[in-house]
Amino acid sequence: VSNSLTSTTSTVYIFMNQSAAGALSFNTTPTKVVVTGAGTTYGMDAQDLDGDLKPDIILNQFNASDIFILKNGSSVGQISFPTIIKVPLTGSLNHLTTADFNEDGKLDIAVTSSANDNKVFVLLNQSVSGTISFPSSITLTGGDWPWGIDASDIDGDQDVDIITGNINNNNVANEIVVYRNNGNNTSLSFTRQSIQKGKRSRNLKVGDLDGDGKPDIAYTTVTSNSVDILRNKNCFTPVIIAPPATICAGQTIRIKSISNVAATFDWKKNGTSVKNGIEPFLDITSPGDYSVTATSEASPSCIVSSSSITVPLGTGTLPPNPVLSANTPLCSGQTLNLSVPAVSGATYQWTGPNSFTSILQSPGKASITDDDAGFYILKLSDGTCTVEATIKVDVANLANFFISSSVASNAVCQGSSLNLIVNASSGHTYQWIKGVTDISGQTSPTLLVSQDGVYKVRVTNTALNCSVETAATTVSVLTMPVSAFTPSTNSTCVNQSIAFTNQSTFDSRATVAYAWDFGDGTNSTLQSPTKSYATPATRNVQLNVSYTGVTGCSNVSTKSIAVATAQTPVITATVNTICAGEPSLLSVTGTFSAYAWTGPSTGASSTLNITQPGTYIVNTTETNGCTATAQITIGAKAFVTLSVTADGKPVASG
Repeated sequence: VSNSLTSTTSTVYIFMNQSAAGALSFNTTPTKVVVTGAGTTYGMDAQDLDGDLKPDIILNQFNASDIFILKNGSSVGQISFPTIIKVPLTGSLNHLTTADFNEDGKLDIAVTSSANDNKVFVLLNQSVSGTISFPSSITLTGGDWPWGIDASDIDGDQDVDIITGNINNNNVANEIVVYRNNGNNTSLSFTRQSIQKGKRSRNLKVGDLDGDGKPDIAYTTVTSNSVDILRNKNCFTPVIIAPPATICAGQTIRIKSISNVAATFDWKKNGTSVKNGIEPFLDITSPGDYSVTATSEASPSCIVSSSSITVPLGTGTLPPNPVLSANTPLCSGQTLNLSVPAVSGATYQWTGPNSFTSILQSPGKASITDDDAGFYILKLSDGTCTVEATIKVDVANLANFFISSSVASNAVCQGSSLNLIVNASSGHTYQWIKGVTDISGQTSPTLLVSQDGVYKVRVTNTALNCSVETAATTVSVLTMPVSAFTPSTNSTCVNQSIAFTNQSTFDSRATVAYAWDFGDGTNSTLQSPTKSYATPATRNVQLNVSYTGVTGCSNVSTKSIAVATAQTPVITATVNTICAGEPSLLSVTGTFSAYAWTGPSTGASSTLNITQPGTYIVNTTETNGCTATAQITIGAKAFVTLSVTADGKPVASG
């Protein structure tokens, strides 16, 4: 589920399906995936884009640029989308859909872009297994504010078209727009066709609503608050598929047209009707010019003929119908052997899945995978006379088995256990292995593990008697952490820093988490923090040591710290005003463990003898480390100024 268009977060919500037969049920607590780099989530689809058999999530933001793809990394019982791929695309994107537009077996993306942009973008899928890639896009001119989007073969030409609804914000036209696929898969393009309906459309869905084999369009209207339906009245056009190059004496070949469930087919040879009915094929036994006419609507205007094909008489001798054999079914990794009895003078042309070709009578293919499963075709030819046969090859893909865990980190504490689970499938047996040794009696899909080790499963296909070992899973059984720490002091003063040295022990394989509680409502996650307190009290400091991702594996230690208010020293003087050289004794009241005097005179005791006026400062330290400061100013006495004068009269000697 994507966010609403008014949301400013980028979260996708996934509700796990827990239904059973006849009872729908979904986990009410969704898995939340934050789409890094996106501001909102809006248009969305879920499809396997890279062929790994897991549906990925494709989405865009509301009225903003870029496509985001959440690559599926889920396992049985565990939903996970660990990788987010951003596909740059400039526009005001709204809704998207997926379809294989160029018939390469990969789902492409089409997305509308509104807000005066008025574009439709088509992104062609160039992903390979495990790697998602959409390197470029095709830009189509949209209607007025294209919004809803879907994909289907509207015109019946076997190519996927694009259909959009348009809000028509500027009231230019009230239309549905169809982009018809040109069918050129190496140079893809689309032709735009507008359907005027007189109503502003918004969201739409395309599907065959009346069972006539042609997709109709259902859409919501903005102006009428209704759901309207456009019935597809396009005439069905028959096309003869892969006509034979020749036909030889005694040979029967079936020629086929593309089908339509509501059409009737009139097959003609050399212009004369030879078969009429609902079957979209004709079995021919002689050369000639062949065509088919389809009637798909009651109206006479919907009678459409295919192009005529010419099937000439072949040269050579028609080979006998080949009888194919193969060592099927097989397990992945084994060698496929195909064979057919030899025909003198004939040539062999084998084709098959995964681009297989061979001109040998009895070819083989080593180390097959599930990509090699499917139908293998042999064309056996003598001159231009060819017969064809098909054989199906089944491959059991044991590579699809994997181990999941009840604990995501695959780590537990001593005394605890976890479950390892292999995805079970009927027709298979399981043998759990620890290291290189089979675990006796452990043959169920689930293994309860309480010991360190590397675990894997040998999966055996009972019908084919072939086995594979899954990728290994390492389980860690961790020793319990022991919390321990030492404060730089057990008693301190307000606003003085204490250093806490962490001395905890733990299992080196674990990711350790520290949670400090300083007893005053503050905390820390540092390994060895520092702390000061603003008020006096006795504080109980706790350190909780745990392992990230491992439940029940933690330990707590506690120590008390006494926090006091520092004693304030008071300085007294025997004389508060002196002359230079005159003594005064300064004394500190209170009990302290250390003193440090500064000023015109210095000292390190509780008293200080001074002989000079000035400002004196004492820094005191208590036994608990608390420090304080006091100062006193000793004034200077005023100097007496003497003035001597004479009257100028002579003074007699003596």
